[in-house]
Amino acid sequence: MLELIDLSTLVILGLTAFVAGFIDAVAGGGGMLTVPALLSLGLPPHVALGTNKLAATFASSTAAFTYYKKRLFSPLFWQHAFWGTLIGATAGTLLVDVLSTEWLEKAIPVVVLVAAIYTVWHPHPKGDNNQLPARCPKLPMKQWSQGLSLAFMMALPVRVRAHFGRCLPCRSIG
Repeated sequence: MLELIDLSTLVILGLTAFVAGFIDAVAGGGGMLTVPALLSLGLPPHVALGTNKLAATFASSTAAFTYYKKRLFSPLFWQHAFWGTLIGATAGTLLVDVLSTEWLEKAIPVVVLVAAIYTVWHPHPKGDNNQLPARCPKLPMKQWSQGLSLAFMMALPVRVRAHFGRCLPCRSIG
């Protein structure tokens, strides 16, 4: 397939991947660039989404390993967040499969808005402290609630892009 793509398209895809990787490293959401870019090549939606998720898996795994080596990440400390995220993402994916397309078209902008508001206005850590937070009785519940809710909301747009065959912002254009 690469022989069918001209050099300028490969350069644009490479730059898009670089920018998306930077966005993912800083705040997440680089897939909003890579998925439309892959779809613009004419790739089937499931291939574009799978390619994006594979790249995100390697990026997240590399980041987690780097944090672990620097002792900024303790798997046991974050186990509640892991299980909450796994359950929330699974529930969000399963829910999208049973909801009607019309309802999803109305609900997804609200979900994306809520996720954007949380991203912008959630409390940011202060200082240059590279230590894990102190354990407290509220920490497991906070990890569970954040993992469940954020993964649930993030699973919805991914499944909707697969359901519609392209990402929502591009739907009105193409």
